[in-house]
Parts: sequence; structure tokens; C-alpha cells
Amino acid sequence: MVVFLLKMQIRIFIVTLLSIGLFSCAVDKEPRVVFDNLRLSDPIKDSLLLVIKDSVLNSSGIGDRGLETPNLRNVNWIIRMASSEELNEMVQSDNPIIKAIGLKGLFIKRDKDWFEVFKAVLRDTGEYVAFQDGCFRYDYQLPEYCLIEILRYEYMDGILTLDQTGQVDKLIKMYKLNVLPKNGKIISLP
Repeated sequence: MVVFLLKMQIRIFIVTLLSIGLFSCAVDKEPRVVFDNLRLSDPIKDSLLLVIKDSVLNSSGIGDRGLETPNLRNVNWIIRMASSEELNEMVQSDNPIIKAIGLKGLFIKRDKDWFEVFKAVLRDTGEYVAFQDGCFRYDYQLPEYCLIEILRYEYMDGILTLDQTGQVDKLIKMYKLNVLPKNGKIISLP
């Protein structure tokens, strides 16, 4: 009888340990980001982890006073501090948020190769980015996010040449992106 109780206690102990181990693995909410072999400085990696933890990119401001969120502060810091080489590395990431931040940085800094990188990202229709603008949240395909929220394609003037605009319009139509093409014309806001 004592041996039976001892065996039973050992089984209960083992099952308890296994349950705790499985539960702790299932509850782990930290993002699992592999930086693949991206050559990024440690501060950039740390800031990217903070942005990815939110799993959403924010607009330029929240509320009627346009308060800057910590997420947006981190994105802006990454863009300011990352070199062109690091931003290009970020665009090569498998993570669409990292890719979007890298492209936004290249666009803002007007890197010499930003347009070619941008066209390559437009072909990546299998990835999605969550975007928060005030109280509204949107799930965009990565190319739609880049066109609408980074480039502001429907409203922009003078950033792209007519040839570049035509190239983007072709890609919008080819990949059936939910973005209004300019049909090779520059559109001005009233």
C-alpha cells in the first residue's frame, strides 16, 4: 500500500511539472523575433523588439491633441538613428513591421535606392501590417500600408517622376492592391 501511494505521488509530481512546463510555454507572450542575420546595432534591435511587442504601427498622433505614442516615438527614434545600411537590412527582414519601418526610414531619408526597394516591397502581398490611427485599427497588406500610410500615394505631389508613378500604377493593378492608382498623372489636392 505504501509503495502504491509513493508511486501515485511520483506520478502526480511528474504530471504537475509537465503541466507547469507546457502552460508556461503556452502563456509566453513575448514576441519571437529572429533577426535572421540582419546586421543591426543592439539599440536598434532593442527598439524594434518594443515596437513588435505592440504588434501594431501607430499614426502620427492620437487624439485631438495628436499625442505621440511610445510606439511612434520608438519608430521615429529607429528611423533617426539607423544608418541607410541598417534600414536596408530591415527591409530584408521576414517580419512585415520591421520591413515597413525600414522602408519608411529609407523614404524619409530619401535614400538613393529607396524607390527600387519600394517597388520590391510592393510585390510582397502575402504579409500584413496592423496600423492604428486614433481609435481605428486597420489590417493592411504590406504594400497597401506602404502606399497609403508611408508614401501617401493618393495625395502626394512631386515626389515621384511621371515614369515612377506609371511603374507604381502598373504594380497596383498587377497585384490588385486596394489603392487608387494615379493612371500616370499627378493628382493635386484642392
